Amino acid sequence: MEKTLPTVLLSFLLRPLLIIVVLLPCCRNILTFAAGGGKWDLLLSNIGISAMHMQLLNNDKVVIFDFGPSNISLPNGKCRNDSNDLALKIDCTAHSVEYNVADNVVRTLMVLTNTWCSSENNDVLTQRRWYATNHLLPDGRQIIIGGRGQFN
Repeated sequence: MEKTLPTVLLSFLLRPLLIIVVLLPCCRNILTFAAGGGKWDLLLSNIGISAMHMQLLNNDKVVIFDFGPSNISLPNGKCRNDSNDLALKIDCTAHSVEYNVADNVVRTLMVLTNTWCSSENNDVLTQRRWYATNHLLPDGRQIIIGGRGQFN
């Protein structure tokens, strides 16, 4: 039987596919492992705040910062009282939490300053920065990135 060029090409292209189809059922675990074998799991359905800023620490904890009143209160009825605050003089909600990855536990944190939103110098930038994100670069310098698409 004489083989034509189309027959040879078709045989050449289909042979690897046939090998994969035959080996796939027995090698599924190997393929999953080779692909990383990772998966996503929902650990907590609600941590009480929205993550405006989040940082994974080297001790398997994540510090999460929010802005505005949250859905988780500070423990033991503790509240922040600030008569100078124009928006919210008494605030009993946690604006930040610490998530312990190993124990799957959330702990409220009390932030007494406006560190994240007040870090802007109003006299330097051409446009005001909103929700600054600070990152430490590998060479020790710091980069601060704003969130409004402004070229500062």
